[in-house]
Amino acid sequence: MKRYILLTTFLTYGYAYSETYNYTQMKSLEGFDGIFNLTDPQNAAHSVRLDCQSFFHKLDFYDANGLIKVENYITFGECEYLYENFTKCLNTEKIKCVDSENIFSTDCKCE
Repeated sequence: MKRYILLTTFLTYGYAYSETYNYTQMKSLEGFDGIFNLTDPQNAAHSVRLDCQSFFHKLDFYDANGLIKVENYITFGECEYLYENFTKCLNTEKIKCVDSENIFSTDCKCE
């Protein structure tokens, strides 16, 4: 039984993946009014997509090859909140910190 619990714990938390990056631009995806890409032109190795338009609302983290690294399903209200938070930080501080384990953080810059 102890082995089962240890194995389950390892499998659950062993694949946990955290990413924290600063982004300096947010642009809508061409042809969509409610899908936005956050990028940093100085570091193209990662990006974030906020999707408030599709059937499933999401905040996804991508690598340089365009593959999803972290996927977050969110509600429409959470999507609106994230959009407003991202816009506020980018307008006032010119930068937004996004953490894959704490997507609702209001910090503008990663520390």
